[in-house]
Amino acid sequence: MHLLTRISLPSPAMLVALCALMAALSETAIAGPAQRAAGKAIAMVSGKQLGREAVATQHLSKGAVGSRQIRDAGIELVDVSPHARKVLAGAPGTRGASGPQGLPGVDGEPGARGATGPQGSPGVDAPLAGGAAGGDFAGTYPNPTIAASAVTGAKVADGSLAAADYSVLSATVSYDPPSITQNTCVDNTLSGGEYAAVAVGDRAIVLPPPSIHAKLLVLPLRQTTAGEVHFRICNLDFMSAVNEVSTSFAVQVLR
Repeated sequence: MHLLTRISLPSPAMLVALCALMAALSETAIAGPAQRAAGKAIAMVSGKQLGREAVATQHLSKGAVGSRQIRDAGIELVDVSPHARKVLAGAPGTRGASGPQGLPGVDGEPGARGATGPQGSPGVDAPLAGGAAGGDFAGTYPNPTIAASAVTGAKVADGSLAAADYSVLSATVSYDPPSITQNTCVDNTLSGGEYAAVAVGDRAIVLPPPSIHAKLLVLPLRQTTAGEVHFRICNLDFMSAVNEVSTSFAVQVLR
């Protein structure tokens, strides 16, 4: 009686592993049809033995690399030729609609102040001839006048006015009064070219010198005749007449 020993066959995975091991140890590859016809064998070269970009197009036969030989997402834009890029790009599409305007940006810091420019040429004087005056002036340029009631006390410096500035007439005259009896008054008249500015209604102030007789009193009068100055002298002495000699009087006429 013979005993039969059952031998287990290797699994397909084990067979593949053994074939790979044999190929690696022999450092030879299975030749293709063209290589077998020439009696040549191809050495197996791993990826670690090739430098970067060592294999170019001229090293591969036409159709040698297909979709199955390329790893998914393994080709980048730099791997594609410029001509192929243009073909793949296609025609540009129509321009899309403009998006909404963005928010204004933050204001930047002010820049440095620029250099001062050259001084401009003087301007032309504005024409004033014939122009109407305004404010405290009346009439037209170039010869306006002070408007009526434009000068007030606030516009006059204190103590700056003299008698000639506010009087119609300011003068010193020599006058010889007549003899005046006791306890009486005499009206006196000054006339002449220097009194031509006197008008009806003006007030005359006639000031005698300090040396005048102590019993004589000089009184102002409202003027009733144009071109003349009227004033009154009274003798306050109850006992006798007074005959004053010619003396100087200060005369002012106010309006």
